[in-house]
Amino acid sequence: MSSTLVSGMPGESAPFEQPWELRAFAMAVAAYHAGQYEWSEFQLSLIDSIKRWEADDGGEPWSYYEHWLTALETVLAGNGALSDADLDDATKAVLATP
Repeated sequence: MSSTLVSGMPGESAPFEQPWELRAFAMAVAAYHAGQYEWSEFQLSLIDSIKRWEADDGGEPWSYYEHWLTALETVLAGNGALSDADLDDATKAVLATP
């Protein structure tokens, strides 16, 4: 199923290593289609997250979708679409889903 969702994306044939990565991807796409943010805003936030990781000399292990999720949280919280409490509740619900 995930290969259908991301067909045509550059990279490996199975870009998701963990189920939560596919959910994070799908949440970002759904929020974009619902008009919650502009894609360019998300891209800039993603770039910023990766730059912060690089500036920290990669102190944390590399995870593209950790940065993806950070970018999503940043844009949704920044434009008021998601409060910290909403984000905590949504994160718990997503992580509880097998």
